[in-house]
Amino acid sequence: MTVSPDLISEIESVLSSDIDDFEQLARSAGLDPEKDFQGICLKGIDLSGCDLRAFDFSGSDLRDASFGGATIYKKSLINAVLKGANFEGVKLISEYETEISGLDIALSSFPNEILQAIASSLGKAVDQLAIGDLLVVPWLDLSGTQVTDLAPLQNLNSLQTLDLRDTQVTDLTPLQNLNSLQTLYLSGTQVTDFTPLQNLNSLQMLDLRDTQVSVSEKEDLKKALSELEIFD
Repeated sequence: MTVSPDLISEIESVLSSDIDDFEQLARSAGLDPEKDFQGICLKGIDLSGCDLRAFDFSGSDLRDASFGGATIYKKSLINAVLKGANFEGVKLISEYETEISGLDIALSSFPNEILQAIASSLGKAVDQLAIGDLLVVPWLDLSGTQVTDLAPLQNLNSLQTLDLRDTQVTDLTPLQNLNSLQTLYLSGTQVTDFTPLQNLNSLQMLDLRDTQVSVSEKEDLKKALSELEIFD
């Protein structure tokens, strides 16, 4: 996205203000919270405690940003770069206005293998995980585990590397919107349908050794993803 210097200047003036109502301040500066904060660099921004339900930060660079105690729609962070961002105490709201906060609510249904993998990826203990951690997981190693259902991974939008070698996984549908995914290991799995991967434009390496992938399926993947390297 190309951002005009005038827009950048307006946003910088909003960010440097001491006024607590971020939405009111943005609108008074002539900014549209639903449009003007998409796909821009907001690295290091401090939005702690702000009500951000009117904002859309999708595709923006939010590295090292602070959202501590803020309220925000989960969908507004789609494809945003969130490395190093602080989500301690954040209240994520679903599209149905349901608050998603706290480990017991957000992660209670996650299989232990996935919780352990998330904790390992972030260098934390499982009991230290918070809801915001789901937004900044860069890699997961689930190889050799008993994981079968990938549904808990469907909102890990920062996930870049996923290792599913020698698991009982058969359905890749939950991965179909993980647009940051670059490397995927599927060797030794029972997956037979690889079409959910065809829209993952960031996917660069796919390990399909010891799988049931057909020649036509590999061709379809290569047609859909011209930069993809397949190991079989």
